[in-house]
Amino acid sequence: MVAAADHRLSHHTNARHPSLGLQCIPERHFWRDFRVTNERPEPGYSVSSFAIVPETCDAEGQPHLGAVALVIDGGGASTAIGLVTPDWLATSDLSHSAGAPFREGPIVIVARAIRVGSNVAVVRAEVGDGHGSDDPTAMRRTGLSIMKFARIPGSASVITGQISTTSPKSTNALTGSGFRQPMFDQTGMRVVDHGIVELDRSDYVRNSFGSINGGALVVLAGRAALSLTDEGWVATDVQTHYLAQTKAGPARATATWLREGADAVVEVHVRDTSNNDTLLTHNLVKLRPAHPPRRIGLRGRVGEEIAEF
Repeated sequence: MVAAADHRLSHHTNARHPSLGLQCIPERHFWRDFRVTNERPEPGYSVSSFAIVPETCDAEGQPHLGAVALVIDGGGASTAIGLVTPDWLATSDLSHSAGAPFREGPIVIVARAIRVGSNVAVVRAEVGDGHGSDDPTAMRRTGLSIMKFARIPGSASVITGQISTTSPKSTNALTGSGFRQPMFDQTGMRVVDHGIVELDRSDYVRNSFGSINGGALVVLAGRAALSLTDEGWVATDVQTHYLAQTKAGPARATATWLREGADAVVEVHVRDTSNNDTLLTHNLVKLRPAHPPRRIGLRGRVGEEIAEF
């Protein structure tokens, strides 16, 4: 599960909620390093974007599935959180299917709430290539996601109080935020064996519940799936079911082949190793052999020069 991200946080070092004065995430945090921008121009609708950088790319030079899923999760939560306030949200299911490749960036995620009930909220998100802009009307669609969130008491999160249904464009990134090494390394993921990868419950990847961020658990599942292969494979699609919070850690992802071949599927169980091996998530990850790496002209934040790699 992942606590819903509140994109009204200030840009200052202490990262305090502007209306409540509560510290939410630390200065050095996974979410900040993606340098995501988010806006909610109307209730139940949000637009998020982030740059394609080499540290978050796979063997094809495309953004890792886990990186995309993490930002989708945060964008989806921000779409619905204002509609359930003062309650809070925790992700219960996330699926993402990739379509066309990215060619330029930034990655743009357009999310809409399609159901908000007394117990659950459901959000649909289109993912696209912005081709140098974060304007959703200009993007080319590259994938589709569906998320379901459980509606829970607001007391479960360190952030409390009313949250607005709209907000201007903002970011949680600070001066100096960004990846200094490959994403898997920066999070501290450890490959224990083929198909087995661990991640500590550190401040760098925690959510407002004090658990491991749900998007980070998808990244972990993707890493475990890829560890069954050589370096010439990529993950394209994922279905994740969130079952429990990480209370102790480390979280251990164990991957096994469900279907081998060029259109492979891997089953990944993620467990809390120091909490009776509690099952945290169940995942199905689709893999395929990588195509030759594409040379992508990248735009970081809108208006920056294109850099190729």
